[in-house]
Amino acid sequence: MALAAVVAFPLTMASPARSAPIRVRDARGKLFVASAPPKRIVSVAPANTEILFALGLGPRVVGVTDYCDYPPQARKLPKVGGVQLNYERILSLRPDMILATVNLQAGAIARMDALHLPVFAIDPHTVAETIGAIQLVGRATGTEQAAHAVARRMRATLAGIRRPPPGKRLRVLNIIQLQPLIVAGPGTFMDDCIRLAGGVNVAADAKAPYPTFSVEEAVLRKPQVILTAKRNLAALRSSPVWRTVPAVANGHIYSPDPDLLERPGPRVVDGVALLAGILRRAAAAPKAHVAGARGALLAPRKPA
Repeated sequence: MALAAVVAFPLTMASPARSAPIRVRDARGKLFVASAPPKRIVSVAPANTEILFALGLGPRVVGVTDYCDYPPQARKLPKVGGVQLNYERILSLRPDMILATVNLQAGAIARMDALHLPVFAIDPHTVAETIGAIQLVGRATGTEQAAHAVARRMRATLAGIRRPPPGKRLRVLNIIQLQPLIVAGPGTFMDDCIRLAGGVNVAADAKAPYPTFSVEEAVLRKPQVILTAKRNLAALRSSPVWRTVPAVANGHIYSPDPDLLERPGPRVVDGVALLAGILRRAAAAPKAHVAGARGALLAPRKPA
């Protein structure tokens, strides 16, 4: 079951916030205390904005970042900056909660703490942790029932995903940047999404979350599906080296909506379902003959 409706039309589902005092520890272990559920919330990450709207808290969101574009109502809200936050603007909105993300905004959180702003931070690194973060936000905003409902729907969506059969799990390469080649490795959000969709991340054994690979190293791992941004498609398809890779030779290079797969919010399970569909179709498709990658990469140059 897709969650788009949950995010787009939350007010029909979310329960009224309770009026009891709030005492909840955030992802840092810091105690967030309020005499009543927050009424003026600033979101400083797009995924957090999606979480707030999914919990029916849209009317209480008074500020968002330049990148907060979903649901569409969020685009009309006052902006508090992008990569660099405008702290004066945040202060002017008189927030009683600022919903931040630890792994992306450690510096900004420290600055807001120094300004004695009411920061509540979450820190999801996997889909399961995203569901937990949504429930944590529900506790901090007095919307536990709505949070539990969203969590149930997300788990139900995951449970209903049709994955490729165990014997047909495809090798997947997620290219973040082409030159130099940076890929998604272990412990990343995409690594978790690939696994949940029924794929195998060919960079799962790397030593860093976002390792720099040589092209040879990537090609020799023979990915059967490549996920990357649209701007990289032409270069991959036109490269004699990359054309030796099964994913390129068979046309299995995809650019799924990054907002579904890279934002740790309610829609991520829809992204996993989308990715599972890609993997199922790729597993069932006819395969082209692929020339040896090592020969294409290591063939000696002819003398000039």
